[in-house]
Amino acid sequence: MLKYLCTMAISKSPQQILNGQGKLVGINAERPAAIAARSAYWDWMGTIPSWKPPAVKDTVGLAIITCNREDFLEKVLASIPKHKIHYLCIINDGDSPDFKNKSDHGPRRFVYSKNGLCGNYFYTGGGRGVGFAKNWAFTELLKKGHSQQLANWPGDKQGIDHMFLMEDDIIIKDENVFEKYIETSKKTGLKHLMYGYHGPANKVGGKPRPRKIVDYGDGASVALNQHCVGAFTYYHKSVIQDIGINDSAYVNAWEHVDHSYKIVKKGYLPAYWWWPDVANSHEYLDELACSEVSSVIRPRSDWHDNINRGAKHFYSKHGYLPAGVPDTPVKDVMEKLKTIKKNV
Repeated sequence: MLKYLCTMAISKSPQQILNGQGKLVGINAERPAAIAARSAYWDWMGTIPSWKPPAVKDTVGLAIITCNREDFLEKVLASIPKHKIHYLCIINDGDSPDFKNKSDHGPRRFVYSKNGLCGNYFYTGGGRGVGFAKNWAFTELLKKGHSQQLANWPGDKQGIDHMFLMEDDIIIKDENVFEKYIETSKKTGLKHLMYGYHGPANKVGGKPRPRKIVDYGDGASVALNQHCVGAFTYYHKSVIQDIGINDSAYVNAWEHVDHSYKIVKKGYLPAYWWWPDVANSHEYLDELACSEVSSVIRPRSDWHDNINRGAKHFYSKHGYLPAGVPDTPVKDVMEKLKTIKKNV
């Protein structure tokens, strides 16, 4: 009976009963009192707030950027702790939208198959550049309703709280890596963190060498590195909502440096040349062997031109070349970190 009532609607004429499509399904001219009572019941039901599922806290979205390195990408995907993320997207900027491995565990079908993931695969058209691919990733992660737990509630607008961008030559060593970066962000107030040890930057003798390690207590420590590295990055969604995405004028050079410098200028990070990372992040992440040798950017004929053009554009925006931005005294950096922490 209740199911029947849910499909009924009473027209302005109390004698006619219409279904949800406005079709006449009955006439109750002899029972106006029953119709009035039914109308009063549904008026009362309309005053009861509709139930919504509780919000999922700290939703995690991961975007993987790949370009012509299927063997690397498969190793990256194999390292992902699927139960630790709510949404995954793969952005392919390579020469082909397809891959040799066409199984359910191959790169293209990885997010659609029985891998326990909610996600999407996107092809840029090929050769658009790492900045373009990462902007696609940002845009996708900013969209609403991606949480796997809320997949059955398409009207929910929660979206992703914590965004991770990962290039296809970084692998995960410890499945708690996402939780560690999020926890560090919460305890320090630093809403943008970057893995500092991809390639030779920030290393001495092949081992991590940060400029300073800051111990916040309560299990949170931050390594401050000299060079800005963008192979694995964390952002709280509020930073991207405020700062925006990468400047599209850059092509495969300086995109991440410029974007992170804008984050510094907005007060989210302490200073240029003092880029924060989770202390001991190398225990959670690693780079694939020969990642520099296998770079798809360095062999391009326009690589040096892109570096020079990008540096000039950087200068036009900031008044310095990327390598010429003045350093900040460590005392001032520590004061800035304290200010950021107070705003948590």
